[in-house]
Amino acid sequence: MKTAIVRYLLPHPGFKLNFNVAADQRLTRQQAARGLELASTINVEELSDLDRVLSWQEKVFITLDVKPNVRGVYKSHLKHFLTWCQDQGFLRPQREEEWAIPVCYPSFKRTQSYGNKTAHPITNRRVLVPYRLKLEQLSECMQQQFREFESFWMDPHYSDYRPISGAVEEMTYEICLRFILQLLGWLVLDKVDYYHQMRQHAHSMQGRNPRYESDWLSVDPRPPVWIEELNKKYPPKNPDQIILEDLIPIIDIRSSNLDAWIVDDTSQQDSSDISNQELLDEIQAELSAKNVSLSFSLVAKLGQALQQNQKFEEIKALRSIVQREQAGERAKLAAQEAVQLVRSFLNNYIKWLKYQHNPFHKADGYRISSNYILKFYHGSMNWAKFLYRNITDSTMYPDYRDIAVIMELRKMRSEEENAPSQPNNINPVKRNPTWQELGRLLKKLLESCSPRLKVDEKWRIKLGRLRSQGAVAQDFQRYLILMFFRTIAPDRQHVVRELRVHDTLRLYHLNWEINQHEEAPWDSKSKRYKVYYNTYTKLYYLDPADAKDETGNVLHHPIGKPFEWVVNLDPTQTKTDRESSYRIPKIYNPELQAWLYGREDYSETWHNWPSRSGTKQKSRYRLEQFNWCGFVVPETKQVSGFRDIFQPNHDYVFTQTDGNPFSGKSLRELYENIIWSQLRIRANPHGVRSSATDYFERQGMTDAESKSLATLKNHSPEMQDSAAYNKLKALEKTALASQMITEDFLREFGLNPNEYGLHDLDSDVMK
Repeated sequence: MKTAIVRYLLPHPGFKLNFNVAADQRLTRQQAARGLELASTINVEELSDLDRVLSWQEKVFITLDVKPNVRGVYKSHLKHFLTWCQDQGFLRPQREEEWAIPVCYPSFKRTQSYGNKTAHPITNRRVLVPYRLKLEQLSECMQQQFREFESFWMDPHYSDYRPISGAVEEMTYEICLRFILQLLGWLVLDKVDYYHQMRQHAHSMQGRNPRYESDWLSVDPRPPVWIEELNKKYPPKNPDQIILEDLIPIIDIRSSNLDAWIVDDTSQQDSSDISNQELLDEIQAELSAKNVSLSFSLVAKLGQALQQNQKFEEIKALRSIVQREQAGERAKLAAQEAVQLVRSFLNNYIKWLKYQHNPFHKADGYRISSNYILKFYHGSMNWAKFLYRNITDSTMYPDYRDIAVIMELRKMRSEEENAPSQPNNINPVKRNPTWQELGRLLKKLLESCSPRLKVDEKWRIKLGRLRSQGAVAQDFQRYLILMFFRTIAPDRQHVVRELRVHDTLRLYHLNWEINQHEEAPWDSKSKRYKVYYNTYTKLYYLDPADAKDETGNVLHHPIGKPFEWVVNLDPTQTKTDRESSYRIPKIYNPELQAWLYGREDYSETWHNWPSRSGTKQKSRYRLEQFNWCGFVVPETKQVSGFRDIFQPNHDYVFTQTDGNPFSGKSLRELYENIIWSQLRIRANPHGVRSSATDYFERQGMTDAESKSLATLKNHSPEMQDSAAYNKLKALEKTALASQMITEDFLREFGLNPNEYGLHDLDSDVMK
């Protein structure tokens, strides 16, 4: 014990005792006596923070180049001594409740064994035999058309004429493309053969699983007559023979292109003579009836009269007028035929699709939702807008109002939206987790970030086996993602998926007194803010002296301007097309810093990290001690954040394990897997929004808090004017909701709001 204090603690420069010892020499009696005398002069309050004192000892170990096995012994002695002092009341005990990653995972079972969630389907829907077409199956000409279609909808700098308001998000385009390819796949499909495939698939599934149930096990071996007739009406096509007009016919009704509709009528007209007086009487009769235009028969008689009088130029001009009028009528008829073809095609397809899911039309069978059907209408409409981009007159008829096919698709969409619908029966496992369940789950996810497994008592050791860096990194990300939804903002999942430093995630110093904000300087080369993280205040500072003093001690009361993380969404990133901003509480910062960049940590939790698995070292203790909460490459001594383990190929905060960014589907599956493994609930991230609203309404939130929560969720259409010019004004809108969510979470777990809550800006003003 004496050696642990005198030799391996007092030499730390933070005590300013001017007590030095040699690296390879034992203490003399005089040195030991002097050390004990100096130890009695130390203010006992300086030893209250156990982790801080242990970090001082670790720095002395590094200075004296102490072997790892020796470090472990004297670190244990010092920890036992300080713990005993706390128990005796000599030192102020550490907080009973602390939000920190434990040294070891508290139990052997990290998750409950609830089986595969797919064995508990939400509805009685059965998967169909795939028939969607793939782009590579189409001809090269069609593939080029689809590339043009992609540019038309997604390229913000589209060079050709585009009569739409602007580009759409990638996810929106991908959904549209998927449903268009599904419609094209149906055109290629042999409907009768597909009927037999569905029967065979159902019997095959029952052979693998005797409990498998499906109506397709009981259908007649011969398909219904209407399916055979449907197969004749839409015979299967070769994929490389599919053309643009197979889905949406193109009818050009522009007046400049009516020549294509002119038919040369060389039929003989009645050659009997017509007196000029008779012709004038007929014209006067029609004019008196207030007709908009003369009839074709009357115009023909007029032409005959001109011919009798040998007015050949007038005859030629009159014939041109007649032909163009007739061509316009033919084009309109063709457009109406195209409308009927599109309506018939989609109606037949929807009827066929409903049959595949519910062949006996059972009342309790699976019903395709209106939202699913609407996606086919949206996909067809977007395809039609692309095909008619150079035909519509957007000046006279904005939003394609002169295109009959598009107007008919809008009518069909409106009919489907207003049609009565009955929801499917839902499995009880499908529900949103309560707000309290999410809070308790966060505590378990934080514990799962532990670098060590639970200690097995039979081994008689104090610390469990170290886990791999990849496993710990995955748990960090799971915790941070769920923590965002629960303690920061129950926002839409695309906000979390597209979170990016210096874009939607920024470091600001907020000064409410003068109503200004200041962003931290950005280093474009390293793609990092030029700031320093203080592990005690959990905030960021421009001056490294505000993070550590000259002796390496973490400052408890820095004097510089603190910077905090703020989620910053511009109008294009919110559903309401309004800017939104909200602050991130300090409880989120330690793990976020470890995830993005890593952080120094001399606590016992990250002692001897990382695991020696996969390295050449076989001894119990690592020769090189890193004291780093993050990713470590032992061979090169390179340290960084846990995120770098997955070598991401993008700038988003969160990443898949293969380095690619999250898609909407992959992030939803990650969330669903977390909820299922911990709570045995089938839920998606969007449900957190409802859970938050339900909980705080039951808690009796005020109208002001309710309005602020709606703004935080970017859900209310009633918002104030955009505050792009004033960041603090935007933050004021979400301040009550942020404070309400954060303080409720901290109160539930008995945590100190000053340490883990939102940064108190009033303290900066007082400084």
